[in-house]
Amino acid sequence: MPECKVEIAVNHVSYLELYSPEDFRYTFITFIQENEEIIMHTKFVSENGCITVPILVEKWDKLEGMLKANGESYPKELYELNWS
Repeated sequence: MPECKVEIAVNHVSYLELYSPEDFRYTFITFIQENEEIIMHTKFVSENGCITVPILVEKWDKLEGMLKANGESYPKELYELNWS
């Protein structure tokens, strides 16, 4: 996992349109429930720096166990994360 040298201030999702998922490595931070939605906070790390991204998970098939344990027994780094 590359080290985060600088936290990039991003104020719009269009920032990610300049990149592809392969440009980043992903580290799980935590889950936060907001109203009826559960948001997975994730650190995106690239050669340019890192950003913290809130992700709304719509399909919980692979992440169901991770949610119950709040990621404690899972690897911190996430693999094969696809953007939609």
